[in-house]
Amino acid sequence: MKVAFEVTSEVGRRAVLLLLGDPLVDKVGVIGTSTKAPRDPRVESLDDARGFDLVATDSTDPRQAAQTALVHELPLVTFTDMDPEPAFDRVVQLSGASLGSGIAPSLAWHEVAQTSEVLELSIAWTEPGRPLRRGEAVTFPDPVGPRWGVEVATHPINGIPSRHITVPVEGEWAAAMARVTGAADDGVVQRVVGVSDLAAHLEGIALAAGVLTAAAGQFQPGYATPQDAAEQYLAAALGIGMAVASFTSEVQRSPRN
Repeated sequence: MKVAFEVTSEVGRRAVLLLLGDPLVDKVGVIGTSTKAPRDPRVESLDDARGFDLVATDSTDPRQAAQTALVHELPLVTFTDMDPEPAFDRVVQLSGASLGSGIAPSLAWHEVAQTSEVLELSIAWTEPGRPLRRGEAVTFPDPVGPRWGVEVATHPINGIPSRHITVPVEGEWAAAMARVTGAADDGVVQRVVGVSDLAAHLEGIALAAGVLTAAAGQFQPGYATPQDAAEQYLAAALGIGMAVASFTSEVQRSPRN
């Protein structure tokens, strides 16, 4: 597999390094002039994306990468959330291969699929910012730990209404989690799954997982998000080193006869 990659930050550099660890990746062609791209015999400057299999970018302004993808009719994977682009009618436009739009909802999707009756669902993820002193209580794995967040949206995940919470943090760490409350045979239980790691590394995993999932043909042509192939996307993230922590707590026990 040959990936044309626009690398503008440490997130892109980490994503490229993770991709180079996959035996299916033969070459990474760097779009534009980048000082962030890692040094490796398989990484080279890109003059023409002809012959490549996919275009990816960590840029907050993915227009250059999008144009490259359209010219050569290649799938596009972006770190930032993009609006649907009608020109991508014959190839994949995968938007939001990131912590908040990729990892967090995919964790939730997986848990929802294993819960017979979901009573409540929420996801949360960190973003750079000054920590809050009040708000929505969120528990991430260490070293991020318990934090306060703010609800930003309510969107369904796997058909289930869910609350989306952002948590501002300072420093080099980042995290994401999904919390599912569901009915069980003997009562109501709550399951929390989460990830916590260096921010650039965790976001790099999110982006690289999007590349691997798109390259495997898991998305239909046109606009897509990681949720559209949540299980495969999550499997790709786990396969390149993401570690998930989880715990289950009893919320309410049914009276025994």
